[in-house]
Amino acid sequence: MTTTLDRKAFNASVHFMADLWNNNSKEWLDMNRDRYQAELRDPMKTLAEELRGPIGSLHGDFDGKPKISRINNDIRFARGRPLYKEHMWISFGAGKSELFAVVYREGWTACVTVGSPKREELDGWRRNLIDHHSLWKRWASVVGFPHKMVLSVGDSYKKALYDDTPEDVEDIVQAKLVYIYKPYLKRLPTDPVGWLADEMAALAPVYLMMTVPPAGLERAIGELVSIPPLGPKSAAVFQALGG
Repeated sequence: MTTTLDRKAFNASVHFMADLWNNNSKEWLDMNRDRYQAELRDPMKTLAEELRGPIGSLHGDFDGKPKISRINNDIRFARGRPLYKEHMWISFGAGKSELFAVVYREGWTACVTVGSPKREELDGWRRNLIDHHSLWKRWASVVGFPHKMVLSVGDSYKKALYDDTPEDVEDIVQAKLVYIYKPYLKRLPTDPVGWLADEMAALAPVYLMMTVPPAGLERAIGELVSIPPLGPKSAAVFQALGG
């Protein structure tokens, strides 16, 4: 993959996010507006365009213009929040689930998420974890989930939703909001764009589990793993799921 962003640009974005978090005020950002543009906003736009092709090739949901988050928190509906976010991200997908490239004050990562306060909107995802549990376990084994990944769940149902949920996915099935991501990486490889695309591709099967109805999941996974992977991590995942 030919890219215009190097480790220096990625590291500058991390440092900016750390400085912004430590000086979370309009006055500080106004004084550092040029730095914000050069070290965060412009690189995020460039990264979005450089990820657009490879990530768009993975699935039809990703074949479109990626979305870049705003730096401002919407404090109208969440009083007490800081003025500015602690994360910036580029997202692919639509609706209740998305695939992300994320910068944080501690580094960069890839993330996949799903969430809805309405139970029925996540029932397909939950049944995929149960009915296609072998697919989930094969993916988890290759990526080292949960030991080498981070699982964050929010606002879970207290009463068990199903009586056939495997024990290892019980917390995920019960959750109304799920984030799965690699720990933030500060020491980036030589090709950070290629690394990030590969990590996102390795999460793409989980995105399909989050969005594709159970009856169509095996076919969707088969289509995904039949295309060229984006690096060694996604190659290992595609091979494991294609076997």
